[in-house]
Amino acid sequence: MNFLVHSFAQNNELEKTTAELTGLATILTPFKVSLSNESRNGLRVVGTSRLGLVEIVAKLSTQYDNKLAKDDQAADLNQRLVYLRKLKACKLAAKNLCELLDDTDKALGNDVMTFVDKFSNSLRNARKYDGDLDEAMKELDDYNARFGKIIEDEDKESEAGNNPGETSQ
Repeated sequence: MNFLVHSFAQNNELEKTTAELTGLATILTPFKVSLSNESRNGLRVVGTSRLGLVEIVAKLSTQYDNKLAKDDQAADLNQRLVYLRKLKACKLAAKNLCELLDDTDKALGNDVMTFVDKFSNSLRNARKYDGDLDEAMKELDDYNARFGKIIEDEDKESEAGNNPGETSQ
């Protein structure tokens, strides 16, 4: 069989990584902001197209701080800009980790399903010649009767390049 995953991290490494990631999330929890879907709509954020604008305004406001309104200080913008850069770097590192985990998860899932298909076919073929397997395979028959259509639909979605059975983030 042609497998996509050829090496496995040790169980303790995965457990250690999970604990470390949970710890990192705990560290950042006091600083998090939770936005509802409604409040996310219409927010002006610093995307790549606005980064130049932000940099220019930050530079000019720092140079001409005395020209800003009485209660405004360029340091406030600069403080948030430095924090934004660090946050984006953290987010990029997390995104890269998520992509690594997602690709490995999908590859491993494919390998598992390769085994499941092969073993299911072997058991079905053996069942033709061994009546004892009829009772043993009742659970598999019941499962297929109950979820077979859903699984077929997921397979079609997967072939179309969608992520079946996953929730969007």
